[in-house]
Amino acid sequence: MKKLNNILIFLFISCTVLAQTRSLCQDEKEPIKLSFRITFGSDTYKSDQLTNSKEIKVPHIETCQFYLSNFILMKRGTEVWREENSHHLLNVNDNKSLSMSLNCPRRMKFDGIQFLLGIDSLTSVSGAYGGDLDPTNGMYWAWNSGYINFKLEGSHDDCPTRNNQFHFHLGGYLPPYSAAQRITLDVKKSKSIDVLVDLSTFTNDLDWSRVHSVMSPSQEAQRLSTIAASMFSIDVKK
Repeated sequence: MKKLNNILIFLFISCTVLAQTRSLCQDEKEPIKLSFRITFGSDTYKSDQLTNSKEIKVPHIETCQFYLSNFILMKRGTEVWREENSHHLLNVNDNKSLSMSLNCPRRMKFDGIQFLLGIDSLTSVSGAYGGDLDPTNGMYWAWNSGYINFKLEGSHDDCPTRNNQFHFHLGGYLPPYSAAQRITLDVKKSKSIDVLVDLSTFTNDLDWSRVHSVMSPSQEAQRLSTIAASMFSIDVKK
């Protein structure tokens, strides 16, 4: 009888240790580095190197910031992981803001990544926050209680404005002008994911003589937000 009890105790302890070990393995994290490389056409973006040529006029970009949020990893179209408190403000003139880590389970398999260009409506109506969502970052409309999803400011020779200035502040969370754009990209599982953001995809689509200032939610802001979403692609060379 005593021998049987000892066997039962041994089995109980073994099962408990096994369960705890399995739980620890499931909770073990493997950070995935997510990097965004800003380009202008086939060249890496550098504001001081953008100059006009006889063939094409390029804008002088002074400010370019945008929110990426609600990061999700997917496998065959099904969500397998979602980032908590997922709001990131990227600034093309701040290299530190262009990379982040996704703290995922080590053995998780995925073949796609999904995120929003902008801030979702629930976050917008919940009020301003700190960190990347802090209104002092200049990406929040106090009068409209919402976030600017994408901000681009600078000058272009074809703008019929003072000093040829342009201002694009794209946002809006209320229908019919909800501006946040969902982006889905196919990826290979790796310890790093490199995303290209080609600003020329947005600027080349503009008629600068007609469109040069969008500062509030509107049909035009929604249209331009759709174009902005097409700037993102996976760097297949990596």
